Amino acid sequence: MQIPRLLMQQTYAKLQMSTTPSRQEVEQPQADLEIQQPRAVMNIKRTPSKLTIDQTEAFADMDIKSIFRRSEEWAAGGACCWRKEWVEERKKEVNSSRSRMVGMRLLSLPKSMAVPSKTIHHWCDTFIL
Repeated sequence: MQIPRLLMQQTYAKLQMSTTPSRQEVEQPQADLEIQQPRAVMNIKRTPSKLTIDQTEAFADMDIKSIFRRSEEWAAGGACCWRKEWVEERKKEVNSSRSRMVGMRLLSLPKSMAVPSKTIHHWCDTFIL
């Protein structure tokens, strides 16, 4: 009698994976580049300059002064003392040389007609003030 039987056989499977290295080529045409820039707009705003040179002091140093400046300096610089000295000198001059001051001219007078000092003071005050 024959008994059924089961026979198993095993064989090793050989699996092989073969790859070939890939090669990739990319070609790109030369790029066309166009750049456009509008003309620059430049605005410059300025205010006109103004130069002022005051030469008053430079002229004053050279003794070129206006009558107003001279008057101020004369008044501030002890004009009263100067006036007294000036009057005394005129008194001596008038009495010693027998002269009389009229305006800016000297007239010769006899000794008996000497000018009193009050007259010179009065004339000096009206002339200076």
